[in-house]
Amino acid sequence: MTKISWIFLVLFLTQSTFASMYFEPVVGYGKGTTSVSGTSDNTYSTYVSPSVGFKFGYFVEYVYAVADLRYSVVNITDSAVDSSISQTSMGLGVGWDWNLPIRTFVGMDLNVSSKFYDHSLTGSGTRFAIGYYLNLQTLVSLEFISTKLSGESSSLDVDANFSTTMVTFSFPIEFIYPQTNWKNK
Repeated sequence: MTKISWIFLVLFLTQSTFASMYFEPVVGYGKGTTSVSGTSDNTYSTYVSPSVGFKFGYFVEYVYAVADLRYSVVNITDSAVDSSISQTSMGLGVGWDWNLPIRTFVGMDLNVSSKFYDHSLTGSGTRFAIGYYLNLQTLVSLEFISTKLSGESSSLDVDANFSTTMVTFSFPIEFIYPQTNWKNK
């Protein structure tokens, strides 16, 4: 965690970083598995997860340092369990545009929250993505997300592990400040 903090600090304190801002709306759809322990039974279910969110941060040439916010609806499709839960995540990430129309992205979800079986769960996770630019305004990515949540209700401790593979479409918007400042128009 300390190494990542230093990387972000160096990126954000360079003069050229303050000149380049980045915003990227993201929509995605994925499948995965979850395992829940601490309930009356251990549940292993498959789920489908539509997701929306955005990334916001700074970029320097090929490197992006962003805050990543997501909202997902997890629809459990196992016959034993029929429910939908919402999951929100806030994290930090670093992306790299290669000298090709390809981007890799590594992120840490620092604050993930969800409600499962009337249990409020919190935790953290990681994500890795590889994307391909369809054009300069559209990026399609394959994301691998791993999340660990825990919580308690009365005398019951609940642990949940989510593992998701998601296809996302994002729409990068890069702008140079203050050249594109609304005051200069």
